[in-house]
Amino acid sequence: MHIRITRTPPGEAPEHIRQAWVGLVLPVHERYAGPQTRLGVGVLTGPRTWLGVLLGILTGRAKRATGYVVDAKTSLELLATHAPEAADWWRTHAPRFLEPERSFLFATDVCEEVHERPAVEWLVPWHPVDDPAVRRSLLAELQRELPKGHVLTGAILTVIARRQDRDDVLFALSDGRVAIVHLTYSGKRERLPDFPRTWLYGTLDRFVEEAMKPACKLPLKSGQR
Repeated sequence: MHIRITRTPPGEAPEHIRQAWVGLVLPVHERYAGPQTRLGVGVLTGPRTWLGVLLGILTGRAKRATGYVVDAKTSLELLATHAPEAADWWRTHAPRFLEPERSFLFATDVCEEVHERPAVEWLVPWHPVDDPAVRRSLLAELQRELPKGHVLTGAILTVIARRQDRDDVLFALSDGRVAIVHLTYSGKRERLPDFPRTWLYGTLDRFVEEAMKPACKLPLKSGQR
């Protein structure tokens, strides 16, 4: 089961850090399917150790809330793929959430459940990108290249897959569309809004039908499909 963050979650982190979660799809903790009502403590004012958390519960410092439980470390790795600065804030100000067994609780009114689509059968030369470090690297390169006025500037993006034979990367947008981007690896912002070349598809299924073919040749111009 997965959830998509649709509104800025409440909490003690700065607002712009909390806003970075919006649009992200997160896996719900396998032990806690569906909304849960649990006691929790603040990410900044709460205790740092498990003993402190227990004492906080016993002394009434913990507050009861209802939401979806997600593994904190996994969530921060996913956050880093499209908002590296926000993930860095968590590493600096609340590093304990990178420890095993730490969890976040996202309130039910800022989430929507996402029903998993059937797994894509990737065809050569496309292959999925599962390594969080590789996803971060590809997203960082795209962010370096995007100029003002580009169709993806300001979009919330997640790396899905890439081609083995050229520098094409498939990104998912928060609205359900997907985009093939031909990275230039210039290491700097492109001057023209048409670069890096980008081909948008209304859904992942449409991408599969039209572009995931061994001999597929994309049009010379970027555009919507």
